[in-house]
Amino acid sequence: MFGSKCPLRFGTSRQAREHSSRGCIWWLGVVPAWLLLIGISLTAEPNLVLEPLGDFVTSDPLPAPRIFTSGRTPNQQHVATGLNHLVDRSRLVGQSATMTPGLQPLIPMYSPLAPPVQRAMLSSLGGEVYGSMQTLSLQIAGGSLRTVSNRIVNTDLFLHEGDSLYLADNNTDSLSSGAPIIRGQQPVSFVSGWMQGYGGSGGYSYDGNASASDFGMGGMAYGIDLGRDETGVIGIMGGNTFTSFDDNLSDSVRVNSFQIGIFGLKRNDVSYFFGVMNYGHNRFDVNRIAGLGIAPSAASSSFAGNQFGSYYELGMNLETNSFQLQPFAGLQHVVMSNSQAHESGPAGLNVAAENFNSLQSHLGARLIAHRLTDAHGRRWTPYLNGRWAMELLDNQASVFASLNGAPSAGWVVSGNQPARNIGMIGPGLTVELSRGMSLFAAYEYQWGANFRAQTGTGGFLFTF
Repeated sequence: MFGSKCPLRFGTSRQAREHSSRGCIWWLGVVPAWLLLIGISLTAEPNLVLEPLGDFVTSDPLPAPRIFTSGRTPNQQHVATGLNHLVDRSRLVGQSATMTPGLQPLIPMYSPLAPPVQRAMLSSLGGEVYGSMQTLSLQIAGGSLRTVSNRIVNTDLFLHEGDSLYLADNNTDSLSSGAPIIRGQQPVSFVSGWMQGYGGSGGYSYDGNASASDFGMGGMAYGIDLGRDETGVIGIMGGNTFTSFDDNLSDSVRVNSFQIGIFGLKRNDVSYFFGVMNYGHNRFDVNRIAGLGIAPSAASSSFAGNQFGSYYELGMNLETNSFQLQPFAGLQHVVMSNSQAHESGPAGLNVAAENFNSLQSHLGARLIAHRLTDAHGRRWTPYLNGRWAMELLDNQASVFASLNGAPSAGWVVSGNQPARNIGMIGPGLTVELSRGMSLFAAYEYQWGANFRAQTGTGGFLFTF
């Protein structure tokens, strides 16, 4: 029945037709079997060239399976993507062309880790602490501006409208002579200055991406009044701050900061205005442990940063029998830039330079008790200050980092983010010991989303 249709037909005789039919049946059975075997071999071929994960660099041009897949947070996922890209490239061109010898043995050790351990490793490699340095720089800049603002507030010239002539001149003859005094025309005939120390601490809680961290700071500020009368003052200031920062990834940072700036105050019977402008230079020293105990690698860097900050406040003077109320509105602007960072160590990072801007509006009030005089003639002025600060710009504290030993492996990571809304409240006290000397102290507590901090300051003002 196959003789007339078989392509292998050999003749028309019965014998030929039987021979042709048997040949077709043989081909129809053998050819599919060979095709089946070829299909099985083609399907199994990729598995034949896979090698153990610990030695993933082969001559196989096919893409490697994803080996870093356990990341959950955005930072972990970004780092995993960068490492997977590095693995793919190493398979194509070899380890020596993609990473330094010091880094080559580390990646195979990281890849087979259990998911929780691998996630910790991804976080430690990422370098999120460099993103947090932008937020910390903002904290340093804001603290310096508030320190000088605190100096302006803690003066008799600012706290008492009716008694503002008290510190206008160290010589009382002109005040007791009965001669009329015109506001703004009672110049200073002495030099006045101030000095204060301050310290603070705080921290950022885990926000679902960057790890929790803590910081502490302390420093000095000092200045001289260049011009002054009973309506205002203008002066220059300087200062330095030391800050420490530590997070839950075993990253630690030490920052030395230096500031210079100018300040001024002008007031009348019903209102006041003051402003502070400064420049700060920061020096960062970063130490990290990449790997968290799984082939740990120490990494460190030193880099510099600059910041320009200003704070302006406009308020009213509302008098009662026992208190003075000062509702106010303020604006704080800080521009920061951090230079590139190049870490040492096989798992060290190259971190790109970054710029960061912050613009905050401040709304608050200051409640000042009228001057209280003790039996020794010392005059005490307590007050309570509260405000709400809101960030107006939509900036993210993030950086681009790449492995020092494999520049093609890079990622963007975010650090602790500054709170967008911050409450600040605290008491203050000024004690006038004599006409040439007064002491002051203040405390402030700050809180916001994933953020808490507190600051204390104390100092003295003098004339000579």
